[in-house]
Amino acid sequence: MSNNTWIRDHYPDLPSLLADLRERPGMWLGKKTAYGLEMLVRGIEFAEEFHNVPAEARVGGFDFAEFEAWVERAYNPDRLTLRSFGMAVHAAGSEADGFDLWFRWYDEYAATLNREAGD
Repeated sequence: MSNNTWIRDHYPDLPSLLADLRERPGMWLGKKTAYGLEMLVRGIEFAEEFHNVPAEARVGGFDFAEFEAWVERAYNPDRLTLRSFGMAVHAAGSEADGFDLWFRWYDEYAATLNREAGD
């Protein structure tokens, strides 16, 4: 395992990274915060764009655009101009509770995908 593939060796896709992040937010973010979670995810996306990482080599396994659309349909009836992370904080009332709520939505969304795949 080389240094430049360590993270890929341990977290081959975004769902595996998110699973560890959920269990150990302090290690990844310093504390449990929806804002920190968003910055980490957006930072990965930015770095991949900035360094022209080919699509097939990017951290994948989760369609954020579809998830954002699903959260908007399910949990944003007032059509606030917030992404899922900000919407979770708004709905939960705090960064830490927003972190937990975002992951509940993530689980719910994943469950809908699994049900659809089983149909």
